[in-house]
Amino acid sequence: MAYKKILVPLDGSEISEGAIEHAEHICKCDKIDYIIILRVFEPILVDARDMLEAERAAELQSKKEEEAKGYLKKVEKRLKDKGLPVKTIFEYGMDPAAKILEVAKKENADIIVMCSHGKSKVLHWMFGSVANRVLMRTPIPVLVVVPEQRESNV
Repeated sequence: MAYKKILVPLDGSEISEGAIEHAEHICKCDKIDYIIILRVFEPILVDARDMLEAERAAELQSKKEEEAKGYLKKVEKRLKDKGLPVKTIFEYGMDPAAKILEVAKKENADIIVMCSHGKSKVLHWMFGSVANRVLMRTPIPVLVVVPEQRESNV
């Protein structure tokens, strides 16, 4: 099967960028339309009754949002410098897995390439993971890249 649109969700961490290398490899094997780099930005929630807290949160939110958008531009430039076709998408959402699935459907992605953050078994059991929720709810193939350096299994 030839993949034409590869969705790579990134959270801004170095670990999540491990998926880019695998997407690049797929690009070498298939003539793709483009790689879709997605950054889901989770808004900062504050108690609406505390206006001072809300003001500080808004400032922090704005700063973090600009950092996230700047990060997307750097990744886009790095891939374009390698001659790869890239489309970036910045989305707001409280549930990254749901946004990934929404964008995959909207963009008609053929495959999702993403990293597992290598949570410990206990944390994974308690909270699940974005990668796991995507795997369980999508009809398209998902390549989950396991980080090289894993945390302890406790």
